[in-house]
Amino acid sequence: MTGGTIASEQRFGAVALAQPPEKKLRAAYENSGGAARLSFEAPLSIHSEQLSAESLNKIVSCVKRAYESGCKRLIVCHGTDTLQYTACAVMLLLAQTDCRCVFVSSALPLDEEGSNGYENFLAAAAFLEKTDLEGVYISYKNSGQPARLYPAKTVCSHPEASDEVRCLCGEYAAEYSGGSLEPCAGFEPPRVKKPPFDTVFPLYSAAEALFVHPGKSIAPCRPGTRAVLLRPFHSGTLPTGSAEFRNFCRGCAMRGIKLFVCDVPRGRQYESSLSFDELGIIPLPGASFIPVYTALWFASSLEGDELERFIRDEFC
Repeated sequence: MTGGTIASEQRFGAVALAQPPEKKLRAAYENSGGAARLSFEAPLSIHSEQLSAESLNKIVSCVKRAYESGCKRLIVCHGTDTLQYTACAVMLLLAQTDCRCVFVSSALPLDEEGSNGYENFLAAAAFLEKTDLEGVYISYKNSGQPARLYPAKTVCSHPEASDEVRCLCGEYAAEYSGGSLEPCAGFEPPRVKKPPFDTVFPLYSAAEALFVHPGKSIAPCRPGTRAVLLRPFHSGTLPTGSAEFRNFCRGCAMRGIKLFVCDVPRGRQYESSLSFDELGIIPLPGASFIPVYTALWFASSLEGDELERFIRDEFC
C-alpha cells in the first residue's frame, strides 16, 4: 500500500490521502470468494505525482524484503499517474525470479461511483491465483473494457488527458469480467534479464528524456548526462534533417553520451530514420518510453558502451 487515489477520499474539494484501505480491499476479496491469506504493508503513503528516487527505493526495498521472506505473489497498490515507472522498477528487481507481482490503482477513490479500484484489485488477485505467468503486470479497467493485465515491460505512458493503461502493441495477458479470469490466447510474457547491478535509484537520473517537437530549441545536455532517450513522433520519426538536431547529436557523440530512441514501430520506416546510424541514434523497436527511461535511470552507474550493451540486451 503506497497511497494514491486508491487510498484517498474526497475532502475539502480535493482528492486527499486517507487511511490505507486494507479493510475495504480484504472485505471485497473475501466477498468475491477469495480464500488466500492476505498480508498488508504500507511503506509510505503519497500521491503518485510525488514519486521520487527516495520513495521509489522504499517501495523497491519493501518488495525485495517481502520476496526474500518467502512471498511469491505480490500486489502493489499505487497511484495511477506514475504506476508504470514503479512497475518497471520492480520488474527489473524481480527479473528471473519465481516471484510474481501485479500493480493496482484506481481512477477514483474506492467509495465513489464509477471507481474501478475494486475491480482492478480483484482482477490482480485472480490473476496471481489462477495463472503462473512470470513477470510484473498492471491490472487496470479502462472505460468500456473489462479489467486487463498489462505486462510492465511494454506498458506505455498515459494518453493525453486520460488515465487509460495500454501497451505499445495492444497486448495484455488476461482479462477479468463478472468474477471470471480469461487468459489471453497466445500471450507470451516479455523476456526480462536481471540487471548486473543493485536495484537502487540515484537521486537524479543520468539520462535525459527529450521530446523533439516542431519549433523546439535544443540545448546541450547538462553535465553528468550519460544517455538521452528521444521520444519520436507517432511514426517513430525524428527531425534528422534539422541542422540544430544534427548538431545536438554530434555534440552528444563527442561527449560520449548515448542516444536512444523508443516507440519505434517494427517494420516500415521513413526516410528520415535512415540517418539514425549516421547520427549515432540507437533505435529500440517495440520498446516504449517508460520502461526504457526507468532502466536508464536505474543504470546510472553504467556509461558508454557498457550502458549501450545493457539497454540493447534488455530491449532489442
